[in-house]
Amino acid sequence: MLYGILRIIAILYFKLFYNFKILGTENLPKDGGYIVSPNHTHWLDIPLIGVALPKRMYSFAKKELFENKIFGIILRSLGGIPVNREKPELTSIKLSVEVLQKGCPLLLFPEGTRSKTGELLKGKRGAVYFSTVSKVPIVPAGIVGLGRRFIHIKRTKLAVYFGEPIEPYKIFNSKDKDYYDKATGYLMEKIQECITKAEELS
Repeated sequence: MLYGILRIIAILYFKLFYNFKILGTENLPKDGGYIVSPNHTHWLDIPLIGVALPKRMYSFAKKELFENKIFGIILRSLGGIPVNREKPELTSIKLSVEVLQKGCPLLLFPEGTRSKTGELLKGKRGAVYFSTVSKVPIVPAGIVGLGRRFIHIKRTKLAVYFGEPIEPYKIFNSKDKDYYDKATGYLMEKIQECITKAEELS
């Protein structure tokens, strides 16, 4: 219930302050779970993807944020999965796999942190790992238009573009020593393509 209420608030916010476009939704899998992997430049990327997806979304959040009981309850109701960024715990991994196997989308930023310059950072292995373990596709995505200001006097362009799903374990040999490096590099290329598409179509 709380997820639905906050999603409506987020929709109203993006429509009020942005000329908001959701592109490439035909590329989102109709059935089964999948990982959504966009670029990450702003904390609003999270509610933005939540608004853009037709299904309820789950995402990782720093374990420390759950230490406050009330805030922890809110985060969990919003699909937050506590994770230790330095050393992911087995519980977090199991929860993530369960979410995907239930047919829900999991938001995972391959860069691991926000880019301060807007340039795409080097990708980390997380998205490819969960895709390979759960045997679910990754949907690369590109976000453009989120500025530093929370409130805009004039509506500005904002777009998210979802690319075609990729299944790295079918493209590369997961037994190869450099599998994760190759697959992650390929994913980052696809995300960059999505960013370009979002810029062109916004």
